[in-house]
Amino acid sequence: MQLWISHKGDSFSKAEFPNWHNITDVYVADASEGQLMVCVSHNSTYTNLYISDVNSYKFSLSYAKKPFADVTKVSGVGGIYIASQQVGSSLSLTEQISLISYDKGAVWQRIVPPTYAINGLPSQCKKNCSLHLTQMFHQLHPASKFAPILSQKSAPGLVVASGVLGSNLEGNPDVFVSTSAGISWKIALSGPYLYATADQGGIIAAIHLQRTTTKELLYSIDDGDTWQSYVFSDTDMRVYGLLTEPGENTTVFTVFGSPVSHHSWTIIQVDMKDVFDGKKCQESDYKMWSVQDEFSATKEDGCLLGRITQYQRRDAKAKCYNGKDFVRESIESNCQCKREDFECDYGYKKSSFSSTLCERDHNVPNRQIHQIPEHCAPGTYYKYTRGYRKVPGDSCEGGLEHGLSPLQYACPVKKRPAFLLLTSGANISRLDLGSGRTTYLLGMTYAVTVAAVFDWEKNALIFVDADQLVKRLVVVVVVVEVVVVVITVVVVVVVVVISVAVA
Repeated sequence: MQLWISHKGDSFSKAEFPNWHNITDVYVADASEGQLMVCVSHNSTYTNLYISDVNSYKFSLSYAKKPFADVTKVSGVGGIYIASQQVGSSLSLTEQISLISYDKGAVWQRIVPPTYAINGLPSQCKKNCSLHLTQMFHQLHPASKFAPILSQKSAPGLVVASGVLGSNLEGNPDVFVSTSAGISWKIALSGPYLYATADQGGIIAAIHLQRTTTKELLYSIDDGDTWQSYVFSDTDMRVYGLLTEPGENTTVFTVFGSPVSHHSWTIIQVDMKDVFDGKKCQESDYKMWSVQDEFSATKEDGCLLGRITQYQRRDAKAKCYNGKDFVRESIESNCQCKREDFECDYGYKKSSFSSTLCERDHNVPNRQIHQIPEHCAPGTYYKYTRGYRKVPGDSCEGGLEHGLSPLQYACPVKKRPAFLLLTSGANISRLDLGSGRTTYLLGMTYAVTVAAVFDWEKNALIFVDADQLVKRLVVVVVVVEVVVVVITVVVVVVVVVISVAVA
């Protein structure tokens, strides 16, 4: 099997992976910002996760020898992904775990569990215990039709998911909410629910998934801290789905279901604006928030993808709605580059001695790593990797950038044959120093030639005749062959004799 890639309708290029193994299956986990994240199975027991360079067909290893069943991008913020990983040979829930990456797949780690349980007491999730979230692969198991991870571009930082606490995915899922893009979590509802967000994250609605019939939903307007009941129908119904409009900028939810007595599709639109008592948010109801605020305890500068991004977000305690006309403000500032802003480049892999070092992957031929690009015009430069490349989407500046970024090498200049330009009376000829061959550039057309010079930039022979006129002869040079194209006459001033031109 082969993977071929086309960017924005250009010609297809064959994907290059840093190993010699055959490809038996490919799963494209994410394609965004000009970059691909793919899971590649090389045989029934050997699967790797690869990440491409920006707008490139060359892939680098992100995670080795561990099959990823699902990979979900956290929308609204950059670089955060949540993955379900199969750690054993069977497909049982006991051999599935969840991992999270804050740097676009460069490093994966377990998801930190909530500090408190749903009853407000300290969580009992201690040793070898983390949070595991259900995704699409989880639904292959009987009675496991739980809602997948929910995040929206319109609500940066807000993530709602079903999951369990423990060493793996086995167990009865509850609903967890993160307001920090997955960095920290809290348990919001006990049991499985359908859920959706509206008003650009201002309201979360949930309907119990395993309840046979219902006419009510639960909602939260404080990021899942507290929940209230809302009756959306006069009679009970079987609920199959809960959605919002694209963009999530209204307070309207859509409930899909059917009557209890017989099956007949029923759609109910529920406008939740009344729960805000008609109050629209004012400027004082907002605050600036960033993912980096959550990192401050574990990271020295709190930078994510080389920058600090602040988003305008409604205070969870403000009982007001954003409204359809709300435009979220964001402010970005770049950070100094550190090692975490870089990943191993194509042809390199993480060192077995240190997680911060990249070493040569000898499965990749050296000619593929340091080859000069096919289109490399003289006067321009190409990149010569030192084993590291900036994480795609990372905007850091300074710091370690000078020491880790690829070197800039000048594109080679094609070798030109050295020759002597000879003048004798009416003749101008060229003596090739390599072959000793003489080529006549100008014959008896002009009675006397006083001086001549060859202009490499203009590809022209410039000479002075007996009438003291400067003339330019445009030529086409192929190795040592010369073809006369046109002659132009220019007014003479000073003549300088140059008889040698070198490449």
